[in-house]
Amino acid sequence: HIKENILLVPNHASVTPQAVVKAPSTILSTSYYSNEVIAIDLEKETIKETIPVGKDPQGLGISSENSTVYVANSGDNTITLLNFSKELTLTGHISVEKKPASVVATKNFVYVANSDSDNVSVIDIKENKQVGTINTGKMPVSLCFDDKEGLIYVLNGRSNNATVRSEERRVGKECRSRWS
Repeated sequence: HIKENILLVPNHASVTPQAVVKAPSTILSTSYYSNEVIAIDLEKETIKETIPVGKDPQGLGISSENSTVYVANSGDNTITLLNFSKELTLTGHISVEKKPASVVATKNFVYVANSDSDNVSVIDIKENKQVGTINTGKMPVSLCFDDKEGLIYVLNGRSNNATVRSEERRVGKECRSRWS
């Protein structure tokens, strides 16, 4: 059974969703112009809450146990940490490289594509700090993680390729696209 609805948000005219993550019974979205994360209740089809984050939020990721949300703020080069229990609560910020655009969380690390630094920040979840970087192609803009294979895929916008890294060994290769 598929249910399709459109949720209109008249009081949030500046809402321009940059990233969307589905958590149990909630959709989380960043709003670039209002510098906030919006939580939408799927059952009630209403905005549950909004919470201010850093400047120009773009990507967001959620921990494997759905307890922490990581928001990439491209305007101030930070990651905002939000506790996601019954409601969103700001728990801190982590400084990263230039123009964070996309975030993916694994069991032990958070990876952040930094589009103006041509790298990916590696954040240790237990320490909540950047512990390293991974060089990529030019302008990494999107990330995904294959938990079965333990591989991180980074799409590089200006070099027209993808960087593939093993989470375990942090070694990898670039894959040229068929259009290069």
